[in-house]
Amino acid sequence: MRVFITTLVAAALSGLVLSAQTPGDATKGKTTYTERKCGTCHRTTDADQTGGKLATVLGDTAGKLSDADIRKWLTEPAAMEKSLPKKPPMPMSAYLKSLNPPLSQTEISNLVAYVRTLAPKAGPEPASR
Repeated sequence: MRVFITTLVAAALSGLVLSAQTPGDATKGKTTYTERKCGTCHRTTDADQTGGKLATVLGDTAGKLSDADIRKWLTEPAAMEKSLPKKPPMPMSAYLKSLNPPLSQTEISNLVAYVRTLAPKAGPEPASR
């Protein structure tokens, strides 16, 4: 019985690791961005006149962050906010806590892929901080 439970736990944990590393779909990420109203606070580029002005321009940020950093903004925003020199008017941690239902791992992967497309230059992923 112990072997069965150990195997079951190991399989579940490896599934979590794999889902966290699954590449996302940028097109679906753009849909999630719209449906989850990310544009209330963020603009995609400097030219974006429909996005909010309460947080970063994602196109500027995408080129400076690794995929792991972008993912961490979506999964552990309070930890990431601590590194900011100035607190934003609408903390992302408060917004993400209010989402019902919360972002799924698939939505997070898709959002990471979408935000990556907003970077001004396509190049290698920056190193994680």
